[in-house]
Amino acid sequence: MASTCIITLLIFERHSGCLLAARLRPGRVVSHARIIPLLLRIVPRLQCEFPKVRIQLRADAGFATPLLYEFCEFFGLQYAIGIRRVAGPESGLHVLKACRKNLRETIRAFDAKQ
Repeated sequence: MASTCIITLLIFERHSGCLLAARLRPGRVVSHARIIPLLLRIVPRLQCEFPKVRIQLRADAGFATPLLYEFCEFFGLQYAIGIRRVAGPESGLHVLKACRKNLRETIRAFDAKQ
């Protein structure tokens, strides 16, 4: 028996919570698929209706593509898009451990001078 997974893409207005757009997508589609065409229908209308309002876009890391960044820059949008997690030795845990080690060494050096 085959199962179907549907993923929703929802766009809300921040202050009122008003739903601006909704799209149902098959679960096998990458998260950023079809976001630009959807935004192309919304953003110019909002800018036309509210020319003095600064539009801000927030999205999770699944939408972090060069095309979305270019879109935001082209339309003058402020944006906060999540950054994809880096695997391997550059991961956040590795950085935290290095900071902790550095902090311990700094504390030891400070204590030695006292």
